[in-house]
Amino acid sequence: MIRIPEIDPVVPLRAPLLWILLPWIAGLVAADILMPHDFMPVFAIGLVFSLAGIWAVTYQQSARWLWAFFFIGGVFCLSATSYLQVEGSHKTTSSLLDLPPRELVFDIHIERLFDQKNDSVKFSGLGHVRWTPDVRRDLIGKRIYFRLACKNQGNEPIEGDRIRALGVLYPIQDGDDSSFTRLLLTKGIQYEFRRGEISEKVVPASAFAHFCRNSNRDIEKLLRFGAEPEDELVAGIAVAMLLGKKAAIPRDQKERFILAGAMHLFAISGLHIAIVAGLLILLLRLIPGPRWIETGLMLTLLYLYVQITGGTPSAQRAFIMIAFWKASDISGRRGGAFQALVTSAVFVLAIDPGQFWDKGFQLSYAVVFSIILYGGPLGQRLQVALRPWRFLSDEELSGHRKAGVQICHWFFGALAISIAATLASSPLAADAFGVFSPGGILLNVFLVFLAIGAIWLAVFSLPFGACGFDFLHEIDWCIIRLMNFLVNFFIKIPGFFYRAEVEASWAPAITSFAYLGVCLALARRLPSSSALVFFAAPACIAFFVAFGANLSLGN
Repeated sequence: MIRIPEIDPVVPLRAPLLWILLPWIAGLVAADILMPHDFMPVFAIGLVFSLAGIWAVTYQQSARWLWAFFFIGGVFCLSATSYLQVEGSHKTTSSLLDLPPRELVFDIHIERLFDQKNDSVKFSGLGHVRWTPDVRRDLIGKRIYFRLACKNQGNEPIEGDRIRALGVLYPIQDGDDSSFTRLLLTKGIQYEFRRGEISEKVVPASAFAHFCRNSNRDIEKLLRFGAEPEDELVAGIAVAMLLGKKAAIPRDQKERFILAGAMHLFAISGLHIAIVAGLLILLLRLIPGPRWIETGLMLTLLYLYVQITGGTPSAQRAFIMIAFWKASDISGRRGGAFQALVTSAVFVLAIDPGQFWDKGFQLSYAVVFSIILYGGPLGQRLQVALRPWRFLSDEELSGHRKAGVQICHWFFGALAISIAATLASSPLAADAFGVFSPGGILLNVFLVFLAIGAIWLAVFSLPFGACGFDFLHEIDWCIIRLMNFLVNFFIKIPGFFYRAEVEASWAPAITSFAYLGVCLALARRLPSSSALVFFAAPACIAFFVAFGANLSLGN
């Protein structure tokens, strides 16, 4: 059964940290525009706002609007100052970026490794420079992208290693309009280090990092256990779904999932963390004990899953969301999902303000905010308005009619969630992947339902696979074959999926923020107002499709 977030029209939709989140985001945007100007003037203005706020609280208690104005201004300036100071120190001057490529020796602390094919000796990822020759001491502490060979089989690098490598340093040019280059630049990465080889590990990763790497490999082997040659495709999809290894999917099939708007099934993010968390909660409830112990065990096991799958930023953000939501749930706060989401966003941006520019961050929070603010009320309205035999009470329904009502209740709840998620993600997905997938609204209703079963079966199949039994794998692969069939079938339907070319790089983010702003403004009216109110927020997306993107039928 799909449980959709409910908004009680009687209870105020309160999230006090919105007074921090919104001006904090505005400050980040302003700082990005001002970069690389000095932060001291902004800091001085923020100090004035803070002192004025203290004065307003002390002597003008009746004028709350005055205190609110100074508070918002102070948060805005604090955010801009922090971002200008931290990110400005990481920026490289144009004179250094104009230097030609040069062969250098670096010590790099590996922060993240990207997917690679099993037989490849090339490793790519992101890291921090820890040591350089005297000629480029300015690079110490900066993040770089690297792609290096490692011919020492059995001693491959893992996340957390500090490696020494010889390679060629290339500045990343702003004129390169490729999506990967734009991704690196938004992360503040201005150099790439490639055409080289890893010579040694200076400082190896921790024992826990090695445990997670070995567990990841063992789980992949168990997921592929018993696979015949004709099962390699579905076994690879199972690996990608549970572990997030997109390299396990053939390129042509990956393109079909991208066109169908279903690549979220292979990114360890909110969907996967929620599915695994739901399974852990169901299993832990079989163990008697207080709820706080159950929650503690669930979060511990969930954190272990996040780290085993690579600890990607999207997985860590989803874990933080779940942690704040469970804390809110245990404390008994009403409207906890929305408050927990706002709190987690403030927490993430306070630790790493640069994540705001990451497409994954924008997609994650836009989708979840949309599901809570728009999908919940829409699902409730659909479930009531389109309920079969709605003039009969539950007691008057026969057995088969009750089953029909339950199926419709699930379908309309899932459809509302899919609509909300697609609306929020469409502008950002059009920019990141070059696709616009209205047909994904219906397709994802079935794909997400099947994905829940596939992921749960994959988890249960691990101990059986370790004992030499593969019958659960066969059932799991049948579900994945059905998912694969649905994707291949839906993308052939004309008008369901389009290739998209975004005309202005700023349009997708502005559109998504406008959409969420309308959802927030109307959140209290949606459950009880006219059905026409539900068309106000989607109008923002329709405007973007009509004027902000060029669409063509996908092949």
